[in-house]
Amino acid sequence: IAEDAAPNLTGRNQMDWLNRLENLHADFRSTFTRFMTRQPTDDALKLATALWEFGYIRGYLQEMRDMIDRALENATGPDELRGAALNGAGFLANMQGRADQARERHLQAEHIGRTIGDSLVLGDALLGLGGVAVAFSDHDEAQARYEAAVEVYDRIGYRRGLALASTNLGNLFQAMGQLEKARASHEIALHRYTESGDRRGIAWSHTNVGHVGTQLGQMERAIRAFLDGFAYYIEIGDLAGYAEILEALALVASKIGEYAQSAQMIGAATTLRARINSPVQAQEQDRFSTAVSHGQRGLGESIWKELREEGRQLTLSQMEHLAQSSARTWLASDLRERHPPTANTVIAGAYRLTQRELDVLRLLGAGRSDREIAEELYISVRTVGSHVSNVLAKLTVNSRAAAVALSLRERILS
Repeated sequence: IAEDAAPNLTGRNQMDWLNRLENLHADFRSTFTRFMTRQPTDDALKLATALWEFGYIRGYLQEMRDMIDRALENATGPDELRGAALNGAGFLANMQGRADQARERHLQAEHIGRTIGDSLVLGDALLGLGGVAVAFSDHDEAQARYEAAVEVYDRIGYRRGLALASTNLGNLFQAMGQLEKARASHEIALHRYTESGDRRGIAWSHTNVGHVGTQLGQMERAIRAFLDGFAYYIEIGDLAGYAEILEALALVASKIGEYAQSAQMIGAATTLRARINSPVQAQEQDRFSTAVSHGQRGLGESIWKELREEGRQLTLSQMEHLAQSSARTWLASDLRERHPPTANTVIAGAYRLTQRELDVLRLLGAGRSDREIAEELYISVRTVGSHVSNVLAKLTVNSRAAAVALSLRERILS
């Protein structure tokens, strides 16, 4: 049953198979335990390898990793099976933030794939190593690995592999600041997932398009994309997806001044990640930290923590309601009124502020950090610091807060 299910977990019948596996979960556990009493443990490894993606989707990350690792110790089965198992363990480890362990598993799988000429094992290993490189912020290595995976998948006509590579390349381009290229890659992935009926892939793509929209300041487009992705995550029961959407909406909330909802969403996401042992991924850490810092500045740290704790106590259905009702309320309002303060260039001229200094001041008034200002204006963090120093000197104030206060009082910002 597990082997029959494995290729169907990403197709049009994936919900039927996911639910069937969930109903049999206890039986799989007892069967695996029985198989582990036999030597060699090849049957245990077959079962664990067939089930790892079910565990990935439904949040049984540590359990599936443990099953694969235990079975590998005394398995003597074919290299194709070992390669597939190692890749599964690698993907699970990276999802848990264990990039070093993921790299070790994928490197072993890569060696097997090249040695025996198994293109699927090799392609998956290259894809996994790209993800590891992203975790270590090695963008050049990540791009090389992903593009190598595309070549392998294209050669064997593996359409889902090509969709996965498009997703990962889109995430990489976003991390590199190539936002339009990122969006195009995610839209290609969305088309491929839609063709195959892969609901989880569709959810990924909508979510990633939303992340790009947030970074571009296109809040309405981002919120709609997050709602679309969340609907699919709810349908398939992907708790890691729940957490990512809650964190994404928390960032939006922090940018439009809805700090209380942002804090609650952060709390809810934290509870989910603890439940499935899946920390915030390295490439998502900046978004998470920004939502936290904006919220704490907006509410004060103690109040923000109280609201985060409220979010931690929510049930799953309450988390769903918080995310969906908040997002729909934001869409019903005029998001344009929630953008960063506008600047009066005439009054600014009296203070001899340049246009770039005015841009920096406007973003300071919106609560942006130096890093966020640098990303939005496409300049370095050091250059932002230089502009801030000039602004303080020209306004004859000693702090950023004082600069923003004076700017609002003198109507430089409105």
